Amino acid sequence: MSRKYLILLLLSLLLSPNAIGRSDITPVYDWTDPIDTTDLYTLKEDVFERLQIETTSNDQLAVTPSTELSKADTSTVPEIAKDNSPWLERLTLFLILAIMILFFLLFMTRRYVIRLRKSVTAQTQKLGELNETLEQNVRDRTHSLNDLSERYEFAIEGTQDGLWDWDLITNSVYFSPQWKAMLGYKDDELENNYWVWENRIHPEDQEKALADMQYCVSGQKSKIANTHRLRHKNGEWIWILNRAHVFYDDQDRPIRMAGFHSDITNFRKAQDEIKFKEQIIFQQSKMAAMGEMIENISHQWRQPLNIIGLSTTQLETAKMFGKVDDAAFDKDINVIQEQIAYMSQTINDFRKFFKYERKKERFDVSGALSETLNLIDAKIKNRHITVIQDLLSIHTDGYRSEFIQAIINIINNAIYQLEKSKAQEKKLLIIKTSLQKEHMTITIADSGGGIPADAIDKLFVPYFTTKEENGGTGIGLYLTHEIIVNHFSGTIKAENVDYEHDDMPQHGACFTITLPHADPR
Repeated sequence: MSRKYLILLLLSLLLSPNAIGRSDITPVYDWTDPIDTTDLYTLKEDVFERLQIETTSNDQLAVTPSTELSKADTSTVPEIAKDNSPWLERLTLFLILAIMILFFLLFMTRRYVIRLRKSVTAQTQKLGELNETLEQNVRDRTHSLNDLSERYEFAIEGTQDGLWDWDLITNSVYFSPQWKAMLGYKDDELENNYWVWENRIHPEDQEKALADMQYCVSGQKSKIANTHRLRHKNGEWIWILNRAHVFYDDQDRPIRMAGFHSDITNFRKAQDEIKFKEQIIFQQSKMAAMGEMIENISHQWRQPLNIIGLSTTQLETAKMFGKVDDAAFDKDINVIQEQIAYMSQTINDFRKFFKYERKKERFDVSGALSETLNLIDAKIKNRHITVIQDLLSIHTDGYRSEFIQAIINIINNAIYQLEKSKAQEKKLLIIKTSLQKEHMTITIADSGGGIPADAIDKLFVPYFTTKEENGGTGIGLYLTHEIIVNHFSGTIKAENVDYEHDDMPQHGACFTITLPHADPR
């Protein structure tokens, strides 16, 4: 039975008069009244025949046809007492209504339970599928993490780096077995303690190493990378590259540090060897230039010696003839003293140049360039080279003697090209400086016809030279490149350029140097 039929049945019961206990409706005939038997015989038959009473309610009685009623014994008809208890009928109807409502509720509950059971079954099936999917994802993720862990372990073993982990909250430290093996210890021979690391730092490196760690602990730095020495089990010192990262909580407080130690002892040894070789090459370059410098000294001394010789001859002649004049004598003596002072200064300049000093200082680049030109002034003049200078007072930090050596190497190559190029009407050497925002530029150009195309890309390669017939060593420009790039953090390049001077076209080589700019103190 559907829901709408049940509702119609309930409405019909409620709308029925007897269903709600209504006794105010007058029946067709009330048989509860006393019956007078004498009157029954006087009733006409046609009245009973026309009387049609349907037994549709409990308050009405069906009437017997008149033919049968006439035959009845009216003397035995009892007096029907009037019912004064309508609540019993109402109670019965209410019970019927309650039972029907109960059946309706049971029917609806059954339908709800069936629907709920189907929904629970479907949800259970979905949860099962979801649980299976999650389990598969967990298995895949676990497998992936295992693969990553294996790769991580293989990578650590391959790099031979030592892992360390420092919990800043609990102050607990972990050193991997490889970390301890770098120092010559087994895993159980060293405790996982912060002091194990600090107590083994070289005294010269301790201040810097601890300062970097303190910056991280205080939150001033999130990453560190430094080098320091640690004491090995055998008593030797090994060089360590320490790289670390700091982790922070939600309030930007450092809570953990982790990093790696790499043994770079062999690298530092190789680096020291390279520096030593650079020093040897630097000295070799100076020794190779010594012959040229001696030539320069001889040229620079030739004129002062001639002047001194002429002055002494004049004094001897005047003395021979007894015509020594005090004024003339004093004049010749002053000339001799000036030339001797000039020669002495020349000796000091060259001695300073040949003396190897690695003293870093802030110096004026224009002053260093002028000093360089003074050292090779005689060589330039003897070859009739015109020097054009456009210099600004610009300062930089570095090794002044090395800078002069680098410039001399460039100018010597320019002089060689100018001598080699016979077609040039005028031999030019142009030196300029300019200042940009954060760096300076030095250009050294000549009019020597340029660098051969097959040699321009090899100029800074060690032991490459185009002066084989003149005994070139091939280390001059290589050393210049090392000085500018590695010692001054600058750049250098060489190219062929075309330009005009005094309305005459020129073609030659140009070296461009860039250096960091420093404010003068």
